[in-house]
Amino acid sequence: MTGLQNLPYLYDSKIMIQKEYCISVIMPVYKASGYIGRAVASLIVQTYNNFELILVDDCGGDNSIEIAVEILKNSRLKSHYKIVTNTHNQGVSLSRQKGMHSSSGEFVIHLDSDDYFEPNLLERLVNTAKFSSSDIVICNYFKESSSGNSILVNSVINQSLISIDDKIKYVKEMLRGEKASALWNKLIRRDLFDKADFRFDGNLRDDLSASPILILQAQKVDFVGDALIHYVLYNSNSESVSAGHLKLISNTIVMLEKRFKTLGISMEEEFLTYKAITKRKMILHRGIKGRDLKFALDLFPEVNSAIKAGNNPEKKFQYRTLLKLASGGDTVLFRTYRALITHLLAL
Repeated sequence: MTGLQNLPYLYDSKIMIQKEYCISVIMPVYKASGYIGRAVASLIVQTYNNFELILVDDCGGDNSIEIAVEILKNSRLKSHYKIVTNTHNQGVSLSRQKGMHSSSGEFVIHLDSDDYFEPNLLERLVNTAKFSSSDIVICNYFKESSSGNSILVNSVINQSLISIDDKIKYVKEMLRGEKASALWNKLIRRDLFDKADFRFDGNLRDDLSASPILILQAQKVDFVGDALIHYVLYNSNSESVSAGHLKLISNTIVMLEKRFKTLGISMEEEFLTYKAITKRKMILHRGIKGRDLKFALDLFPEVNSAIKAGNNPEKKFQYRTLLKLASGGDTVLFRTYRALITHLLAL
């Protein structure tokens, strides 16, 4: 692994100003003052030159953008970045769409402001895309915890995805959580979004709504076996812990299922499992109370029907029991068991 710690924080070599870029790196920025410096620095030291950085200011109210500008203004990227500002906080999906609208690259990649690239990520991915005529190139990644430990996560396979059967298989693995749906480890041809008629929607989960659709639309998907991005898990502002974020996921599942049906693609088992897991996470979330709890219990009635018919998608006993009780409604026994499980999870 090539680490950033051995590279200069600012890199002063000059590059030719170009009217068009091969790659657009889109970075939504929201309350990232503690992390954005590292993310921007990882772009400054990229071994590939022909790219632009688009920072989308999502009105977090801190000095994240100022930190980024201070780093960029004397760097090799000083003429190769732009700032797009939302009128108000709009969330990551609409920020990505705004960045897409402002981009000019043949390819795009989305970098979250708390994550960071290895120095050769852009070079490795774009070279693979051009050599193989790929619409999407996917790499492995490191999952980085607050303790400083990094775990290599495998998202690649040993063959290109060309046939529809292979692409469907990979999307099923995404829905089962075996492959990442994240956008930060995927270099994507910009026109693929138009071919797929895809726009980021503020009511949907950004990456889960995009990656399956784009992979199915792509003529060819290729892979790079090296881990080239660090996915950071210790940002307290991450929306992955919010109750609202779980609602975005539930909306996205409904959208994907409808879209796949229009394409004649059946993923009934995978969607049922994803629905069950989302329902369970909502039920156990401490922020889900009152009407929100009723919403969670009523969500995906097909899960309740499957459980009553003896088909419980959950694997762990405690979660199977929770969903079985939930399928019977908001009973005293359900609330007692829910309180017990949430208490045990908090220990």
